[in-house]
This record gives sequence, C-alpha cells and structure tokens, in this order.
Amino acid sequence: MRDRRELVLGAAAVLAAAGFGKTLSNDARAAERPTQFAKLGQRIPKFQAPLLGGGVLRDGDFKGKWSVVLFWGAWCPDCVADAPHTAALARAIAQDPSLRFLTVHVDNRFGRWKGIKEFYAEQGFALPTALDPERAVFKAWGVTWTPTYLVVGPDRVIRDFRTDFSVLPGDQGIKQYLRDIAVLKASKP
Repeated sequence: MRDRRELVLGAAAVLAAAGFGKTLSNDARAAERPTQFAKLGQRIPKFQAPLLGGGVLRDGDFKGKWSVVLFWGAWCPDCVADAPHTAALARAIAQDPSLRFLTVHVDNRFGRWKGIKEFYAEQGFALPTALDPERAVFKAWGVTWTPTYLVVGPDRVIRDFRTDFSVLPGDQGIKQYLRDIAVLKASKP
C-alpha cells in the first residue's frame, strides 16, 4: 500500500512540475497575449476552407469589401469569455453594409459543446464560420492566439489586429474598435 501511495505522489509531483493541471491567472494569461501581429500590412495568403453549412471561403472572397475576421475555438476559454463581445460586435457590424464579420474556427475541438452549431445556439447568435480543423488557415495567416480579430481591407491587406475584448471593462473595447475601423475605412482603399 505504501509503494502505491508513493507512486501516486511521485506521479503527481512530475505532473505538477510539468505544469499539468495548472490554471493560469488572468495576469499570467495577459502576459501571453500578443500585442503585435507580424503580418499587419501584408496581403492575406491564398487559402480555402469549408464553411459551416456548406460552401467554401477563399482568399478571393475578400476582394472589394471590408471584413473583420475572428480566429477562435469553442474549446478556448478566452474565446468563450469573449462570446458576449463577439455577439455585440456582430450586431454592430450588421448595421454597416460596407463591412462584414466572419469567423474561422480553429481545431476540431468544441469544448463542452458537440459542435459549433450547439455553441452558437447556446450563445444566441451565429456567424459565417470557416472550419480550420488542421490549423492550416490559422498558420498561413500567421495567427498565434485565440481569439484574434483582424480587419482586412478591400485590397485583401490586413489593416488591424487585436485580441480579446473580454479583458477590457464594459463595452468600451467594441465601441473603440468600431471607431478604429471607421478611421481605417476612411483612409484606405
């Protein structure tokens, strides 16, 4: 019995040393969030990804229209925390016919949901969503964090980058983001 207990305690110590089961505080997570995006100012890469519900999203689909693209995952705690902000942003963008909002779901994991449709049903909103189960689009675009929001101009150039809205107080992040997009739209093609 003593040997078994020592084995369990030893295994627990190894797992703890490896960081297994460790929950990062918001401060520690904040230190991991990127503050810059390497491909800002660059054209989006050639890609294609199936859309939830049918069809395919391609790089050519971005020509001629301003777009906000959210890279996220239902498995991602930060993305789940951002969902109310994502819904608010989607509602605001829906009021602007010159701007669209779409998402890229990264990985083939869904957290506690069976799939993306179940996630959207619980959250009370749905967005056009490309599926990226192998992270091919995520990697090609140079994304390193979820959630990541990118603004793509009608010339298919990435014009703006930001991460989680949920780390900002109230809805000020969304309002400021929309003002920033308006400035971009006024100054770029």
